[in-house]
Order: sequence, then structure tokens, then C-alpha cells
Amino acid sequence: MQNWFLILISAFCVQALATEKPVSMSYKSVIQCFPVLKDPSNSAKIDLSLLRETIDDHFITSSSVLLLREVHFKSDDGQEQRLKLQLKDPRFVPHQYTLSLQNIDDKGVLTDVKLPDAQRVNPKQEVINELLYGKNVISDDFTYLDTKLNNITMKVRRHFKELEELDLLDPRGNHHLFCEKQKDLGIICTCSKK
Repeated sequence: MQNWFLILISAFCVQALATEKPVSMSYKSVIQCFPVLKDPSNSAKIDLSLLRETIDDHFITSSSVLLLREVHFKSDDGQEQRLKLQLKDPRFVPHQYTLSLQNIDDKGVLTDVKLPDAQRVNPKQEVINELLYGKNVISDDFTYLDTKLNNITMKVRRHFKELEELDLLDPRGNHHLFCEKQKDLGIICTCSKK
């Protein structure tokens, strides 16, 4: 009778262990850096959109600014081009942006396309829309900087609507979490503390 009871208990323990989800190393890095970001739905595999939502829930954003937008596209005549909108200095307010347009040849060499001065510095959205209207967009990358309360910063890079990188820095505790989407490995997160 005792053997039967031990077998039943052993089977129950094995089943309980088998149903437990494995925890990814990236999730362990997230929790090591920022324990408040604990979220079981991210434990087996990191989802950057979900991680960003969790970060936004715990750290309130006081300001958000576009650092860089880079669009690769083909013009009507098939010429590959790159449009780049870049913030000069995030510390300088009001923010000042520069716009550049370049042709890309078959070898990847960039050649500047002359834009009027009124379009190069702090261009209006209509200028960007006009340059991209009807074009075959190959890639569209955005990099944002969110400043949270208590001087925590989060830099986010996305490709079209999909997040590619997330960089969270807390200078008070010298915690730095960096997560990036890697082609064959998925999302890899690393934590560094000083």
C-alpha cells in the first residue's frame, strides 16, 4: 500500500515539473536588472511590445522625442534612395531636426540629393509625405527616446511597426537593460550593473 502511495506522489511531482514553463535567460536578465518588470507572460520568450508596455506601466514617461527616422525606398524611376530625419541634440529645446535625401547605387554608395534649405532644417510633415508619396518603401526605421520620471531613459528602435531594440537605463542604480531582436536567435536581453 505504501509503495502505491509513493508511486502516486512521484507521478504527481513529475507531472507538476513537466507543466512548468522554462524561463529564458533573457527574461532572467530583465528581472536581474529591473525586478519590477516581472511578468510571467514574458518568462519563456521575450516579446518586446509586451516588455515595453510593462516598462511604461511601471515607469511613467515625462517626455518622448524622435531621435532618428530612416526610410529606404525606390523612386518612380527605380532609383534606391534613403531619407533621413535626425535630431541634432536631444538636450536642446526646442528640438531641431535635419532632413537629408541620398541616392544609393548598386554598390551601396550614397550620394547626397540637394534639398532646399527650407526643407533641410525642421521640415514640415508635408515635405516628408511628398518625398515618400507613392514610393515603394523597403524599410522604415524609427528611434525614439522616452524620458521617464527619476531620470530613467528608454531608447526604442522599431522597423515599420515591429520593435527591434529596447534600451532601458536607470542612472540612479546604474542598471542598464539592452534587448535586441537577432535574426536567428530571437530576442536577446542583457543586463549590466555597475
